[in-house]
Amino acid sequence: MIDDVLCYKNSNGQPVVSIEIEKPEFHNYNLVINKADLVFVSKDYVKSKGFANAKEAVSGLYNLCKEGAILVCAWGEQGASLCINNEVLTCPALQNIKVVDTLGAGDTFVAGFIGSLLSQRFYPTEPEHTTKIITKLEYALNYACHLAGLKCSMYGYTGLKDCYKCIDAELE
Repeated sequence: MIDDVLCYKNSNGQPVVSIEIEKPEFHNYNLVINKADLVFVSKDYVKSKGFANAKEAVSGLYNLCKEGAILVCAWGEQGASLCINNEVLTCPALQNIKVVDTLGAGDTFVAGFIGSLLSQRFYPTEPEHTTKIITKLEYALNYACHLAGLKCSMYGYTGLKDCYKCIDAELE
């Protein structure tokens, strides 16, 4: 299926292929990691590969990605890191929250990151000035960390939709 999307993308130029590598026990990620524009790797997966933190993981795994891809790793209470063109960005986790429910925090992080990029009209494949790309990625990483942190401070997702504007205001 990814090959079909890539054929469409090559003819139309717009769709972005993103994947999430989550489960350590699945061993065929190497078949798809080099095809995606945006790759999310889980803490569990990278720990199974011997990495001790998110920054080390994105630095160590980036060579498996295609040129220009974005590799992102969230590490819960330690924040998150990403790598693009061998440049690593990091963001701390949201501080001073009472954690009550972490179920779904990883999915919330991924949704927040992608949502932030889309709201900024960011496409990894468009030719932009590198500084502009880094600024948008830093914002998306911070946004995703904040959103996932706020999700952990509430049971389920009730109230999460009310957090978007306050996160934007806090980050600007």
